[in-house]
Amino acid sequence: MNLKNMNLVTKTSLLLTIVLSILLISLNVFSAMYSKNIISNKVIKQLEQRVHETKETIRTYDHLLETTANSLYSAFKSQFNDIQIDENKTVKVNGIDTPIITNNGIMLNNNKNIVDNYTKIKGSTATVFARKGDDFIRVTTSLKRPNGTRTVGTFLGKSSPAYNAIINGKKYFGSAHLFGKEYMAVYDPIIKNSKVIGILYVGYNYTESYNEYIQSIKKKVIGKTGYVYILSTKKKTKGNFVLHPIHGKNENIFNLNKDKSIKEMFENDKGVITYNWTNPKTGEVKKKITIYENYKPRGWKIVIGTTKDEFLEESKNFSIVLGILSAVSIILIAILILFIIRKLVIKPLHNLQIGLNDFFEYLSRKKDTTNPIKILSNDEIGMMSKIINENINTTKENMKIDNELIKNTVEVANLVNKGYLDKRIDISSNNIMLNELKNVVNQMLDNILTHIDNVQGVLNSFTNYDYTKRLEVKNIEAQIKKLYENSNILGESSTNLLKQNLQTGQSLQQSSNELNNIISNLSNSSNEQAASLEETAASLEEITSTMKNSQQSMIQMRNNSENLSNEVTNGEKLAANTSTAMDQINEQTHDIAEAITIIDQIAFQTNILSLNAAVEAATAGEAGKGFSVVAQEVRNLANRSAEAANQIKAIVENATVKSNEGKQIAAQMITGYEKLRENIKETTQIINQVTSTSNEQLKGVEQINHAVNDLDKITQTNANVARKASEISKDTNNIANIIVQEAKKAKI
Repeated sequence: MNLKNMNLVTKTSLLLTIVLSILLISLNVFSAMYSKNIISNKVIKQLEQRVHETKETIRTYDHLLETTANSLYSAFKSQFNDIQIDENKTVKVNGIDTPIITNNGIMLNNNKNIVDNYTKIKGSTATVFARKGDDFIRVTTSLKRPNGTRTVGTFLGKSSPAYNAIINGKKYFGSAHLFGKEYMAVYDPIIKNSKVIGILYVGYNYTESYNEYIQSIKKKVIGKTGYVYILSTKKKTKGNFVLHPIHGKNENIFNLNKDKSIKEMFENDKGVITYNWTNPKTGEVKKKITIYENYKPRGWKIVIGTTKDEFLEESKNFSIVLGILSAVSIILIAILILFIIRKLVIKPLHNLQIGLNDFFEYLSRKKDTTNPIKILSNDEIGMMSKIINENINTTKENMKIDNELIKNTVEVANLVNKGYLDKRIDISSNNIMLNELKNVVNQMLDNILTHIDNVQGVLNSFTNYDYTKRLEVKNIEAQIKKLYENSNILGESSTNLLKQNLQTGQSLQQSSNELNNIISNLSNSSNEQAASLEETAASLEEITSTMKNSQQSMIQMRNNSENLSNEVTNGEKLAANTSTAMDQINEQTHDIAEAITIIDQIAFQTNILSLNAAVEAATAGEAGKGFSVVAQEVRNLANRSAEAANQIKAIVENATVKSNEGKQIAAQMITGYEKLRENIKETTQIINQVTSTSNEQLKGVEQINHAVNDLDKITQTNANVARKASEISKDTNNIANIIVQEAKKAKI
């Protein structure tokens, strides 16, 4: 859609409609957003109030339970007057040693009567704990497991929420879920001599009322699809549903919803979160709002969840109605604006447009006459039309006179175009500018005619070889001045050219004669130079051959040097291997020396043992003579072993010395090889430098040889050029004679 191509009615109506639409749409959007925000804030506050009311209801319910449990506990406590504990004496309870605890001298351990009678009368469970170390153990209880066994012999545990209160001598109230039933528990410490020696416990079973209360919460509906549910905030069961209209207790919200806002909900005690929720049945994604608040006594998080669209439906309907009304209003106002513009503006403007188009066609020569504009009113458009009609009539009269002047001007211009500069414009007009134009054109033609006559007179004198006349440029300007100056310059240039031609001709005559002599000398010199170059070329060929032989010798020397360097490297490696082998021999001889030392020590010990054996044999008398002979032989064998060990040790030491000498010789060989390799490297570098220099010299000689050959060719060419130049010199001399003769004819 292009506004430039639209008529004024459509353009004006469209722009006003667009502006009005933008205003109304903006107002609608603002109203919708404002109402949406108000409703959203109001709903959130109401839901927060509902959550808080639910929390307070639970608090009241728990307070009622605590009051009832406390009343039941008072009845149980009234049975105990003087409770004592003897930690030095124990009795087994369910196979576990427990300290004896008594009431008025009656042992409570395994005493079922006192707790069963209470349970029978009051209907609540009762337990007596005895302190054992830092913990408390159940010594008697009426609480039974589903299989009928009692929970005696079990500990309270330090992880119990009641432990810290009891150990500090305070009564504790708390809910507990035991064996599928709900209890409001009362733990009261038994204190003797400022020390907690046990606990009296009463558990009020409120399962029936709890189930009814939970069902009443489940039945609560928030809006159309919203509901209340409770989550656990305890460490072990964090995120588990305590109650939910759909999900069971064993389900965990973290497994059902992976949105990070759920994790955020457990980081705060209360708040509001929104997240995208996908309906598992329809797959529709909706914005869900969740309001939550913690109830710490039970470790609960009370939550109300609902979809945001339910509470914004009223705002949405209001926005739709407002949008429809705005659209209808825009259409009606646009129609009214269109009617008013057509009636009051467009029709008079249309007549004005027709009249102006008719007049413009007359001005552009498409029509021979024009009609006045129709006037329908006396408003601004009518007054403008009247003024335009007056100007149209005046313009028609002036155009008629102007046309006659233009016709006369065209006739004169056509004659001037053919070369008749004596014709002039005679007719006048009412248009001051046209009259001034007529006078200027006539005066211009007079001046042009005068200037052309002056230039024509000078050019005629130039035609007659008279270059002494000039035009006066005083009071002359612009292009005519340039024409005069150029005409004068032409005379000056022609004069200078003729003078130059005369001088050039004379100089050319003289130069051609000198050139003739020079060319003759050049021809002789070229012949002599050609002979010298032939001798130089022969000498250079001999030098080139000699340098090539030297270069081949240098290459052979470099190859021999490289082979020698490789052999030196191999010799250095062998010397290093010899040094390594000597080190290994030293290590082996050292190991042999250590072994010999051990053998020597063994021989020494053997000698001592044989000596001791001989002493013992001598002590034994006749019975030890045979053993004395053996001891002597063992001593002799030990002495020979020591002597052999000393001989081997001397040989090993000698081998070690020789090995060290061999290692030193190998090190000297390595040093000698290194120096030899450096000398060979220096020699190789010198040979490479000489080879490189020889290559450069050979290339230089070859280049000189080529240059000499090129000079020989150039010399031959110079000889040919000299012959041709001699012929040209003769022709130039003839031309110089003609130039001199023509220049002498002119008057300058």
